[in-house]
Amino acid sequence: MQQHSQTNEGVVSQPVHPGGQEVVPNEQSRSVSQRLPMVQCLRAYAVEHPEAAAMWCFGIGFLLGWKLKPRWMS
Repeated sequence: MQQHSQTNEGVVSQPVHPGGQEVVPNEQSRSVSQRLPMVQCLRAYAVEHPEAAAMWCFGIGFLLGWKLKPRWMS
């Protein structure tokens, strides 16, 4: 459960630990939150243009499969 510290103006956006200490995000949670808008953008594009998104996935999968195939198959 996330609590917020109160001021005279209302609720402050800094989260507070239930013990009363301010929560400082670590580097890993910052990188995840920075990637989130990109993922949302890609999902929105896939909803608006499903054929193009499917072709991108097919193309990326084809290139990865071609480059990562085992040596004995060539």
